[in-house]
Amino acid sequence: MYRSAPLAVILLSGCWPMIPGRWTDYVEDTAIEETGGDADTDADTDADTDADTDSDTDADTDSDTDADTDADTDADTDADTDVDTSIDTSIDTSIDTSVDTGACPDDALEDNDTSGTATVAAFPFSRALQICDIDDDWFALSLTSGCTLDAFADFVHAQSDIDLYLYQGATAVAHSTSTDDDELITYPAAVTATYDLRVTSYDDRDAPYSLALTQTCGGVCTPIDAEPDSPTSPETIANNVMRSGSLCGTDVSDPWRLTPSAAAGCVVSTTTTASAGSPSTTVRSGAEVVATVAGASVVRSIASSLPTDVEVTGTTDLMYTVAVSPTCPTGAPACPADDVYEPNDGVADAVYAPYGTTFSGAACGNVDVFRFTDRPGCTGTFSIAFTNALGDLDLYVYDSLGNELHYSMSSTSSTESVTAALTGDVFVMVEGYLTAQNTYTLTSTYTCP
Repeated sequence: MYRSAPLAVILLSGCWPMIPGRWTDYVEDTAIEETGGDADTDADTDADTDADTDSDTDADTDSDTDADTDADTDADTDADTDVDTSIDTSIDTSIDTSVDTGACPDDALEDNDTSGTATVAAFPFSRALQICDIDDDWFALSLTSGCTLDAFADFVHAQSDIDLYLYQGATAVAHSTSTDDDELITYPAAVTATYDLRVTSYDDRDAPYSLALTQTCGGVCTPIDAEPDSPTSPETIANNVMRSGSLCGTDVSDPWRLTPSAAAGCVVSTTTTASAGSPSTTVRSGAEVVATVAGASVVRSIASSLPTDVEVTGTTDLMYTVAVSPTCPTGAPACPADDVYEPNDGVADAVYAPYGTTFSGAACGNVDVFRFTDRPGCTGTFSIAFTNALGDLDLYVYDSLGNELHYSMSSTSSTESVTAALTGDVFVMVEGYLTAQNTYTLTSTYTCP
């Protein structure tokens, strides 16, 4: 029996079937303003200092003068000891721990904390680095008049608010101080000279970052990754390591291979950030395309037993960074802990999946959505296997507009299977009937004429 809402109602309401609102993603952007740091510190310090000093002094003096001396002495001693000890311990310990222990894993270019000890950076320059607390990183750059500097820093703003400043002598000639996850200075040099680039943390917090520097003269882009390269000879990229690259002139494609390769069933998150332009990211499992996403973005895909390759493409000169981070299951999926593919509760956050790979998941009161790329002229078959006695699961296939293409549901069977034309990307959804929860395995294949 067909248990979802009528298609006409679905299309008119704009909602996906089965569970109202389950395809809706709520995104909240939080803007972080670079103000108020000093005000907070001063206000807290002043308030605490005044309160401790004034209240202790006034109370002790009055009670000593007006009341019994022995009783006042005991009361003052106990009160002052309790209050002052707790405040001094909490404040001093936190400051000493963060500043003096040297816990920050600084990078190999230290000590370059001042303009006088700046690291001399030759073009093209690309390094994974570390900012530590109040220690700035300085770089000396030889710029030529008429040439353009591109200084691109990539990081996670939630870890540290990193900013860039460019100096000619003691004068700041350019800066980049946004509140997002990267900073870019593009500066046409007016005179030939040595310039200083300062990398600093606005909020004085430790964080890793990637820095790429190029100088373009006469419209000639400078490659900063290994060239030439091709899909048959990709450059390697290690797990969880950010790499910098550039697309210059006729070089419109940079392939990277995750090394070592992620195991089948792991989720691979590929993050691409560009200093300019709009590159596309293609993820492959062997020769098969798993995902193609336009623009700088994060792509989540499931690994197969074949190598995972990432290709960055574009048509304009640009610098970019790419990082590939696999997350693998630590055990069999189970409810309520769910599986490693979460969040994949709707079309917007569906995880890309390769054909021909079997992987295990858990439907724990929500839907699981997997995205399979189109294979024009071909037909795809998608199946789940589970133990029906533990929870009844159903299987649905939708197109990218949310139209239901096929479904499979049975109240007694421990398998569900659907077949659909792959004229575009399809979204395969696993759902527990009513409130049913269960684990399952999902397989997929496709055939072409």
